[in-house]
Amino acid sequence: MTLRKTGPFVCALAAVLAAGCLSLTRSYPEKHAYVLDAGREGGGAAAAPGPVLRVMPFRASPAFAGRGFVYRTADDEYRADFYNEFFAPPDRLVTEEVRQWLGASGLFGTVVSSAAQVEADYALEGVVSALYGDYREPGAPRAVLKLEMLLVADPLTDPRVAKWVTCEETAALDDVSPAALVRGWNEALRRALQALELAMAEADLTPAP
Repeated sequence: MTLRKTGPFVCALAAVLAAGCLSLTRSYPEKHAYVLDAGREGGGAAAAPGPVLRVMPFRASPAFAGRGFVYRTADDEYRADFYNEFFAPPDRLVTEEVRQWLGASGLFGTVVSSAAQVEADYALEGVVSALYGDYREPGAPRAVLKLEMLLVADPLTDPRVAKWVTCEETAALDDVSPAALVRGWNEALRRALQALELAMAEADLTPAP
């Protein structure tokens, strides 16, 4: 049997581990996930005969396509947040909010997703071109949202532009917390969808012959 000398440091470390005084696990900040909810009030209009609208999947500009929140801290500086994020890609969340909002508007007989196997009189395409928290001005944080949308008539047989709508909205934040930013985005999204609905109401929406 071979005997090896044990140094004082090794002995001290063993004693600490035996006493349970040393934790080898590192604690990290907890991640939080959020969704968007425009929160239409009043339940919407009753369904009525009218054109069929297909809401196509929205796309997001590359800078805002990730699930992590984006903060603008200077005119040319943005920062991504790894620990606070959307539960799903933000363009998918916006697509679903648009579909639900227009479905309750009473402007269309039916509003369907891109997966629905039905013919549509109109198709709505859109881009989320801005979605960030603006913290450039100390003491005045804001939520920023910009949507660019294109309404296409007769998308399968004779596609033509029926309406182009750009909605850029901001909402003041109560504080700089992620929860406050989500509330601000929801308010900005609500205003954008109200503007979109008004623009759709002004268009000549008729079923294809």
